[in-house]
Amino acid sequence: MDLWKLEMIVREFRSLVAQRPELNSQLRDVSIGDTYLFGTFGDLIDLYFFKSMKAGAKSMKAGVVRRRGKASHDFSNNNSISAEVQDNDVPVFSRERSSHQEVPAPRRGDCSEVGQLFEFGSDNLFPLTRSLNAASDRFERLPRNQFRNAISRIHNKLLVSQLSLSTEDKVRLAVRELKEFVGYNPMRSNLISTIPLGQWGTVKQLFEC
Repeated sequence: MDLWKLEMIVREFRSLVAQRPELNSQLRDVSIGDTYLFGTFGDLIDLYFFKSMKAGAKSMKAGVVRRRGKASHDFSNNNSISAEVQDNDVPVFSRERSSHQEVPAPRRGDCSEVGQLFEFGSDNLFPLTRSLNAASDRFERLPRNQFRNAISRIHNKLLVSQLSLSTEDKVRLAVRELKEFVGYNPMRSNLISTIPLGQWGTVKQLFEC
């Protein structure tokens, strides 16, 4: 199924659940595609998230900047990745030499403003999961796959429960999944602790909220 078709379904689903939250779990449990043994409607929602993540990862690797219908590439060494949001609210990623562009330092991780990480965006992602997924592109294959599984769990739990959870509960949910990924491995702790979460702060600062 095309990504745009899935997006339309997800938008209608979210619109309905926003009005009637009690339907969320009921709709996700509905069996669909019995002929093809697809699964449930919840599986379809999750499929959209995975396809969105995959599309975002491809954009990161390509390093393509789209401006007014034009594209430019730079695959030279010592590149840093930056993102722009165009008029259609779709993040576009580019690679530019670090010597030509200063990446703004993350803010101080103000816990009173942490709620902005859990605001559902027009791209059907949360700023938190979007930032984590972008950072995972530089991981080795095994930790990258496991980390993206953790991101998926965070996203799905937030998607299902965002209307009923407080900001504090959402923070605890995300931190619990991230710490489960880290376990007792100091290398993994170092790997994710400095990940910038937009302009809010870092994963380490999220742990401290």
